[in-house]
Amino acid sequence: MAVKSVADEWDAAHPVILFVLEKVEEMQGADGFFDLDSQQS
Repeated sequence: MAVKSVADEWDAAHPVILFVLEKVEEMQGADGFFDLDSQQS
């Protein structure tokens, strides 16, 4: 039970991160930077 308690506390303290992967037909050049806050449609 102690392990579950610690795991639950850790889980509650850290946000869930969800990556949405979409297939692309062709890659464009990259400048080595990406923005996790980008909201593209």
